[in-house]
Amino acid sequence: MPSHVRAALGARMLDAIFDLLDLTLRVAFEPSQSAEIPALLKRCNQHVTFLRYLLRIALERRYFAEGQHTFAIEKLDEVGRVLGGWRRSLP
Repeated sequence: MPSHVRAALGARMLDAIFDLLDLTLRVAFEPSQSAEIPALLKRCNQHVTFLRYLLRIALERRYFAEGQHTFAIEKLDEVGRVLGGWRRSLP
């Protein structure tokens, strides 16, 4: 696989991570009763799912070692659990 494909996948992963960070911060700074929070959390969840797919592609193409992939997936699962708890805590 050409190196530019690997670089493009890495760049896309970074974009998704920064988008997820941006959305998470927007949720954190919204007033607690804001009607936008559920939609923002849904978008956060979509980014987590998208990142899981990108990580799977990276593993299949052997851009990551198995241990690196496992570590990244565990951290992403933790983020997903936190977001899910946040959604369930909404009125």
